[in-house]
Amino acid sequence: MSGTSVVPTFLLDLMKLWPLFMLLSTLILGGVLLFLGTRFVTHRRCTEHRENVLAEQAKVKDLEKRVNNIGGELGALQQHIKNLPEYGDVHNILLKLEELRGSQSKLEATVAGQRELMERVEHQLDRVDTYLRGKS
Repeated sequence: MSGTSVVPTFLLDLMKLWPLFMLLSTLILGGVLLFLGTRFVTHRRCTEHRENVLAEQAKVKDLEKRVNNIGGELGALQQHIKNLPEYGDVHNILLKLEELRGSQSKLEATVAGQRELMERVEHQLDRVDTYLRGKS
């Protein structure tokens, strides 16, 4: 062997294909980066999502307050309903009211009769008064 180096033939073949290997590795790396880019969230989308979550949490808190208010109102309404008279009591009240209306009609008739009587007595007293004034 003289002073020249002998490069194996497979290395020479590899050297010829080197640009092709570089192109393939660049494409593979680009594909991996593209895949990872679709798997991770961007800062803008993360911020938007965080704002949406905070808005939804505020809505949930508002709804919880409204539900609690409605629950309190419902409790007050139930208490009010408990204090209302029952159907039988209302029926009895209506019966007593009708009885009072009948009594009122009888009382009106009695008062009308008394009015006629009082008018006659008043007329007689006027006559007595006129007679007594005429004597004096």
